[in-house]
Amino acid sequence: MKTKKLKLIDLIDIGFFQGLQEKLNNIYSFPSAIIDNEGTILTATGWQDACTLFHRVHPEAAKECVKSDQYIVNHLHEADSSVCYQCPHGLIDSAIPIIVDGEHYGSFFTGQFFFKPPDHEFYKKRAQLYHFDEKAYIEAIEKVPVWTQEQLDNYHFFVKGIIEIISGTALKAKNEIRYQEELIVSQTSYHDLVETAQDLIWQCDAEGRYIYLNPAWETVFGYKIEEMLGKRFTDFQTPEWATRDLKEFERLLKGNTVKGLETVHLAKNGQEINLVFNAKFIRDSEGKVLGTRGTAFDLTEFRKMERSLRENEKKYRSLIASMNEGLALHRVVYDKTNQAVDYEIIEVNTAFERQTGISNEVVKNKLASWVYNVSPAPYLDQYAEVAQTGKPIQFETYFPPLDKHFDISVFSPQKGWFATIFSDITERKKTDEKLQFQLYELKRFNAIMVERELKMVQLKQEVNELCNRLKLPDKYHIPSI
Repeated sequence: MKTKKLKLIDLIDIGFFQGLQEKLNNIYSFPSAIIDNEGTILTATGWQDACTLFHRVHPEAAKECVKSDQYIVNHLHEADSSVCYQCPHGLIDSAIPIIVDGEHYGSFFTGQFFFKPPDHEFYKKRAQLYHFDEKAYIEAIEKVPVWTQEQLDNYHFFVKGIIEIISGTALKAKNEIRYQEELIVSQTSYHDLVETAQDLIWQCDAEGRYIYLNPAWETVFGYKIEEMLGKRFTDFQTPEWATRDLKEFERLLKGNTVKGLETVHLAKNGQEINLVFNAKFIRDSEGKVLGTRGTAFDLTEFRKMERSLRENEKKYRSLIASMNEGLALHRVVYDKTNQAVDYEIIEVNTAFERQTGISNEVVKNKLASWVYNVSPAPYLDQYAEVAQTGKPIQFETYFPPLDKHFDISVFSPQKGWFATIFSDITERKKTDEKLQFQLYELKRFNAIMVERELKMVQLKQEVNELCNRLKLPDKYHIPSI
């Protein structure tokens, strides 16, 4: 996603600052303007008639005004805090840069004014030079305020306070915009991951109605997603399987989880689909159960493979090879006391080879402890229990020998044997870590914003103190904490 180049107008409330400057000008002469780096005037108030009605409307006189503007722009980077410049017409402008997160976004201009009373003879000559109406021109010149250096310093002090407000507001807006952009990217990435996953991803309400299904369901079931949404999961089962699975669903709604639950659904064409479900319940912020969500793995092909294995070794190998998930068949090795001490890798599919980088020739009929060079063999206790009890399990794990994360489902086709079906979820884990980091950054950002808001309160107090020094009413109402 391409990041937009932000301008000052994108980061501040122009109407608010225009209104603020106008109110300040109504209280006491406050000629000012906010101008961005491209020269666009975002706000302006109190500009002198001498400039707007005479200097800047006369072609030749306006050229001198442009030179003045350009001088200030060209020398802002040299200033410690501000630049003052007396234009060829004798009026003085002052500008202070607006810096947001170390970047110059624009300037706050103050002017026009004099440091001493105007020389009428000088301005009579200017009137003659540019053919101005002398009386009207001199009257406009006399309206220009005369400031002392102390007054200018006080104005600068006040303006810097306003600029801090502008910068703080702009930084908050900038960070929010960037966060939203990053959030959109993260959400898009997560959405793409779910939408392109080959595993079935789903969500049901508390009545068991599907409210979300990823595209993989269309491939497995043969229905369009729209045909399945709003229907109960039991609508796609035989009565026998529906009765059993409703009990599991009720158990889920009571706060339990389901891992490795094998069940049978019906495709649109009436064929049975063997699925392994992993699920958990969902609650809202008040603890109310909203429904369930989880994943399901299509085990149909593997069950067909089991049946074909008894009939034809060639068909068995073909089915195994066609799976996208890694699959391996194992036989547990027991010692004389009937304790599991290792397991033998009987057969693996091509997805196993692809995801692990280990060929079938290397692992076939080899002990796992030798293949992975670890003792005892990886997950020996869990696998041996499945082979002994026949109860399937599912878990996610980091596998150090391959430096990868896997989602592994384990079941036993017969006692003393077990099969593993796994997917490489390393990239998904990285995405999860990134999302967790972004959540951490958001919390940190919120903490920074709280601190900044406290500083804003302090700044408002300082502005009120300045107003009091100028014998003006408080600008801000600051509630007691």
